[in-house]
Amino acid sequence: MFHFDEGMQDGNSFGERLSGAMQVLFERGYENLVVIGNDSPDLTTSSIREAVTSLEHKEAVLGPADDGGVYLIGLHKDQFEYGEFLELPWRKESLFKQMILWIQSRGFGKVKVLNPKMDLDTAKDFRNWSGKSMPVDGKVRRLIAGLFHPGPVACFQKNSNSSEDFYPFTRFNKGSPSLSF
Repeated sequence: MFHFDEGMQDGNSFGERLSGAMQVLFERGYENLVVIGNDSPDLTTSSIREAVTSLEHKEAVLGPADDGGVYLIGLHKDQFEYGEFLELPWRKESLFKQMILWIQSRGFGKVKVLNPKMDLDTAKDFRNWSGKSMPVDGKVRRLIAGLFHPGPVACFQKNSNSSEDFYPFTRFNKGSPSLSF
């Protein structure tokens, strides 16, 4: 497993950084890559195992995000072409559909599509995810929120209009989540 944070990636855009990281690993001799981001909290190990199994049969794998993007990309080295991959509509709601078309246009036929999942691109996404019913207790959610918060100010505050917690996040980027105040 490799972790390429922004400091290890080259390029000015998300597409350049992702394409470059994948190119590096394929050049190091890896046959298959399963690429995941850090913004899909509902991603499970079973989804990753499913992707690996499909790749063993040289079947490309995509995990569609609810917003039209992808939360997981699984490609064999023969399915990857840096320049074309770079030109995909990164950070657009048409990405998933365009990736399907791109893979099929390269003659690799079938694409394994995993179940859709949410990714966290905005504060609204985070609130929707953290407020939904799931087997994660409040302490874990507060811990996750604390990872996004740069200082000692409380991450969760009571909204004076309701008893619900709200999160003082103003934006998330594609890549590592960040905060602006």
